[in-house]
Amino acid sequence: MLHLPRMLPLMTIALLAAAPTGLSAQTAADPVNSRNLKSYLQSFEASPDLYKVIGEDKNFRVILATWKPGQSDAMHSHAGDLTNYTLTECQLKGVAPDGKGGELVRKKGTVGFNTASVHQVTNTGNNECVLLIIERK
Repeated sequence: MLHLPRMLPLMTIALLAAAPTGLSAQTAADPVNSRNLKSYLQSFEASPDLYKVIGEDKNFRVILATWKPGQSDAMHSHAGDLTNYTLTECQLKGVAPDGKGGELVRKKGTVGFNTASVHQVTNTGNNECVLLIIERK
C-alpha cells in the first residue's frame, strides 16, 4: 500500500531540487512543442480519469497518473518541464503526434525527467502503472 501523504513532502523536495529549469534547446527547436503545445489539452484535462491533480501552487503542479494494464490516455501536452517518480513497475509506450515513439520500462523508484512535450501514453504491461509527476506551470 502506498502512503502518499507521508511520502509526498520528501519526494517533492527531492524531485524539485533535481528538476530541469526552463525549456531545453531541443524542445525550443521542436515545432510541435514550440508552436502547437498550447493547442493540446494538458494531461489532466485530456484524461482526467488517469491524471489527478493532487496539489499545485503558482509555479508547480503535482499529478498522480495511473494507467491500468492496456489503458491509454488521450494525446495531451505537458506545458512545462517535469520530473516524475515511478511508484510501481511500469511498461509504457509513448507516441508523439507525428507517430514516432517507443517503449519505456521503468522500475519502481525510478526518477525521470522530460521537457515540455505532446504525446499519448499506453500501459503495455500486465500491472497498474503509477507515476507521480511534478511539472512547472
